[in-house]
Amino acid sequence: MIDVRLLALVDVSTAGRRVLDQLLYLSDPETGTAAISQNEMPRELGASKPP
Repeated sequence: MIDVRLLALVDVSTAGRRVLDQLLYLSDPETGTAAISQNEMPRELGASKPP
């Protein structure tokens, strides 16, 4: 699992950080995987999917 303290050391755009935060929120603490599809991610972020 990613230690969130490491995120302070990485230069990530605001949009990239929102995606990462969402994936961390949805991730299973035991496996570290997030069960979300590419179609669900934009809906969760309130964004549109690029063409």
